Amino acid sequence: MTPNPLSQPTILRFNWLSVGFLILLSCLIPVFVFGGTPFIVDDFEEYANGNLTGQGDWEELAGGYDPLQVNVDKAQSGDKSVRDTNAWSGNIRSRSNVINGTQSFWIYFTNNNAITYGLWKDAVRKFYIHNETATKIIKISSSGALCNYTENEWTSFQVEWDGGTGKIRYNCNFEGWSDWGNYGAFGIGDYINKLSIASYKLNYCDNLAGEFVPELEIIGISPNSGSEITSFDTNLTIEYRYFDWDIYDGFIVNFIDNKIGSLGNSVLFEKDDLDPSGTGQKTIGLTDFGIDSNGRWDLTGLGFGTKLDIEGGMFLTTRGYIDFWTDELVKETYYLIINVEGLPEFYTFTDAPTWYGANVDRFDTPTAFFTSFISLMTPTFEKLGEFGRKTLTLFDSNESYDRGYALGEIFPLINAYIKKIDLFFGGFPLASFFKYLILLMFAGFIIRTILKFIPMLG
Repeated sequence: MTPNPLSQPTILRFNWLSVGFLILLSCLIPVFVFGGTPFIVDDFEEYANGNLTGQGDWEELAGGYDPLQVNVDKAQSGDKSVRDTNAWSGNIRSRSNVINGTQSFWIYFTNNNAITYGLWKDAVRKFYIHNETATKIIKISSSGALCNYTENEWTSFQVEWDGGTGKIRYNCNFEGWSDWGNYGAFGIGDYINKLSIASYKLNYCDNLAGEFVPELEIIGISPNSGSEITSFDTNLTIEYRYFDWDIYDGFIVNFIDNKIGSLGNSVLFEKDDLDPSGTGQKTIGLTDFGIDSNGRWDLTGLGFGTKLDIEGGMFLTTRGYIDFWTDELVKETYYLIINVEGLPEFYTFTDAPTWYGANVDRFDTPTAFFTSFISLMTPTFEKLGEFGRKTLTLFDSNESYDRGYALGEIFPLINAYIKKIDLFFGGFPLASFFKYLILLMFAGFIIRTILKFIPMLG
């Protein structure tokens, strides 16, 4: 068979394209491998309490430092973090050379004393992150202020370096990445292969990682959680954190009672009325929530948005998108004790001895079984009682009575018309005959329906 003279050039062209693609791919591999690589990832959860040295490849930091301590005193998440020993403490950890990478820290300052995170190339510290005691700021090396921190709160700090350009950038408290700049001794072609933590006077560190994705959160600010509210003239201040308005359209907040879980009125905020950064505060009048009972009410909040409803390349709905809601965003319990004059109290079941003394004469005291049983069932009885009380508020008893009375008046009117029809036929009960015939047919239908659900008779 004579080969196609066009086939060889086609194969040749294909091979050259393949080689070109592979060359391009090989050039991009360092970007894929090193770009944004987390340097050290550690949450300290698997370590034993006590000295960090020797756990998770952490080594002693030379220069007279005591080892950091794994502890359960505070944690940004989970149960554990590391802290100093009330004196200069530090550890260092190594890994393979990272040319382009990221490192994130959660830092907890209990005072103005120093805490330092050093990033090293071999034995040389190329740049470091530390706090400045007087003004409560975090700095990189000898640069100016990067961000403020608040004592006794967790602060997030992220840093990214690029050995191709010798530049560094940072992100403090998720406020957004800075411009790339020159910090410390880091330069073109440098890499990082060591990380050190040094701390003094009970500062804490937790959750070393790459670039953080902050969790959405809604926090009750004022009044303080657990405050007694005697007037709905009080305002509630909340803080919302880390919303990405390219994803979310806003959020709602509400209060839920801790008796049966009934809700007040939701208050909705849309992104156009909120801080563009995704973090801010809002003040709401408590009267907007429509709280209708005295007692404990817990703050609740959800974020919402829309997303394309596509599966397998096809829209599943005619409008092409669906609404979605987040999980609960109030992660730290916040509640208010409502005690406003004129509001009903949550339903309370009378305790067993009191009820027994008022209603039973045969015996002086109830049996232990009776008292124990009533005590066991009291929470259920109270929930049922509160549910019944709430249900009654949904109905207007006067309106219900008026409508029922009006409906009842129809039947005598119908009988009057039937008698007039019978009179028209000379007294022959023709209309009455049809009335009773309809009633018999209806009764037969009901009986057959009932029998249908009784296997032995159906």
